[in-house]
Amino acid sequence: VIWGTTYFFIKEAVGGLSPLSVVALRFLVGGLLLLALAFTRGERFGGWRELAGQSVTGLFLLLGANGLVTWAERYVDSYYAALVISVSPIALIFVDRLVVKKPVPRGALVGIPFGILGVLLLMFPGSGAGGTLSWHVALIFLAMLSWAVGSALGKVLPRPGGDFMPSAIQLTTTGLVASLYFLVRDGA
Repeated sequence: VIWGTTYFFIKEAVGGLSPLSVVALRFLVGGLLLLALAFTRGERFGGWRELAGQSVTGLFLLLGANGLVTWAERYVDSYYAALVISVSPIALIFVDRLVVKKPVPRGALVGIPFGILGVLLLMFPGSGAGGTLSWHVALIFLAMLSWAVGSALGKVLPRPGGDFMPSAIQLTTTGLVASLYFLVRDGA
């Protein structure tokens, strides 16, 4: 229940603000707060490789995944977005196989078809796929794939030490990129 509230609050936010401003504000404020916490705990950025690695990871996880969901939720109900995103672990299993070379567990091969079937039954309860799929829903599927890629890259790209610094870099980078794009695109 708590996990799904993320999508509810995104839907509420984009009712009054542009999706890009929601992403920029959310991640820039969160990133700066987390950076402050990381620095007070003695954590450091690391070198340029670590900064770049976590920036790329963050752009896939936050701008690609959450940014696309935030934009799509102007047109798609929050429950539907949460439902589509719920199959992210399935995408991650296959992306992990490609990026990290992690084998797909045998049990997953049995469970994955049931998971996909369950989500499809919830998406199309006896009405067929006719009016439910749209390009906004396709964006949410793309967001799910972006999350899986970012999660896999986070396992192989360089990262600084510490509990908070990797996430702080991811959030701050995404907030800065979204803020700059918002300023250029929509003006201040």
